Amino acid sequence: MTEEPRPKPAPMPRETITLPRFLERPDFKEIPIQNIVDIESGLADTPIDYIRDGLEVEGPKMLHTLNTMQPVPLSNVLPTELPVTIDDAASDLPTHMFAVFGRQPFTPGPPKPLKQKVTLYPVHDIIFAAHCAHLPKLRPRKAHALPVVPVCLPSPQTFPVLSSYLYTKRTDALLAALLPAPPASLTAPDLDETVPDDFFQAQKVAYAHRVGASIPARALLKNAMVINGVWRNVCALGVFDDRLWTAMDFAWDAILTALAFATGNPRAMVGTYVEREMAAAML
Repeated sequence: MTEEPRPKPAPMPRETITLPRFLERPDFKEIPIQNIVDIESGLADTPIDYIRDGLEVEGPKMLHTLNTMQPVPLSNVLPTELPVTIDDAASDLPTHMFAVFGRQPFTPGPPKPLKQKVTLYPVHDIIFAAHCAHLPKLRPRKAHALPVVPVCLPSPQTFPVLSSYLYTKRTDALLAALLPAPPASLTAPDLDETVPDDFFQAQKVAYAHRVGASIPARALLKNAMVINGVWRNVCALGVFDDRLWTAMDFAWDAILTALAFATGNPRAMVGTYVEREMAAAML
């Protein structure tokens, strides 16, 4: 007596994830000059671009100072200020503590007590006041305590990536945080560069082809989520830095093209006609 063949298990349904083809830019909004004047009254008549140029020089030193700071652990209740201990007598001391958290997800049914994850980040008020159009008014810093500022963001876990860029303005470090295994030669188009666009197109497609062939699509998707998270935070805080947006657009195009290589799906490609033709020729 022959056994009847066992039915083959039904294939697992494939998960479909839809990503935006482009990172939409919100309408431009001016930095409220009063936010800067409240910090330093002497800057009232100083052009915002001049202030940012000065911060680009001082920012890396200010960021280094943050590494010398040991905040007091957060208790169950969010305090209005936080005593701090500084390991050295650095001059560029932080002025505030950002208590960064995410939006609570909606759950149907009666309200339930939810524990909110809050991460504390020491910051300098002038860095964020000079770059963030949506920053709330900040209370003045006290001698040995930092005011705690609640900051709700769409992607709290990617806040350090954006914060580091605002301090350093290094697009190479930003790309290294957004993309998997970027070579040192990978650069985003610079606003002041005279290098032809074809160079950036070619290096982006070549990079995407390499990582798309060596890194699984699921891993590449994690990088896409990091880029998307930084973009959402940029929109929420109102950051309109052209170099930042150029680098984010470059990284987004690169990761979507890498996903196209990894999945064999040319429809995932973005960019110019030349870029799509270059990528399609490699598939």
